[in-house]
Amino acid sequence: MIIFGFVYLVIGEILLTQLLKLFGSTTEVFPFAQQYASVTLAGMPFLIVTNGMSNLIRADGSPKYSMMCMLIGAIVNTILDPLFIFIFRWGIFGAALATILGQILSFIFAIRYLWHFQTIRLEKNSFRLNIKESLKTCSMGISSSANQIAIPFVQIILYNSLTYYGAQTVYGSDIPLAACGISLWCW
Repeated sequence: MIIFGFVYLVIGEILLTQLLKLFGSTTEVFPFAQQYASVTLAGMPFLIVTNGMSNLIRADGSPKYSMMCMLIGAIVNTILDPLFIFIFRWGIFGAALATILGQILSFIFAIRYLWHFQTIRLEKNSFRLNIKESLKTCSMGISSSANQIAIPFVQIILYNSLTYYGAQTVYGSDIPLAACGISLWCW
């Protein structure tokens, strides 16, 4: 998981400008999006490990602990965002830093569970690649994976449509993007 997190980080940093343009970033929003994304990409290894561990923790029979791991990061992010943005006046960087700190805290709580597994036993051979088991796992997760892969494509179409049609209104292209971001964040 951590390897995929670092691969995601490196690819994201290399293709950041192209990805932001692909997702419909306007010239006014681009510097802010670039600053936020470049900082939050550093948290991807923590986020990916936390998400993977969260699934293992739920599978081990501890859904409340799994939920707590995720909630701790979200709560820390929610508390630190206004503190970093308005009190310390760090702006977009502060928001991104708050996000990473929340991810790191969630990561620490998720990793802490490694010593508390009840039904899953992690042994040396647990980390060896078994093709038969890997194919079985892939077959169970393919529908969820396809859904997760489709989401960015839907977002690309949505954001570009908002930018295109928003530019034709008196409000401009940035307001529809901001409204969509706010509504998705609140949802």
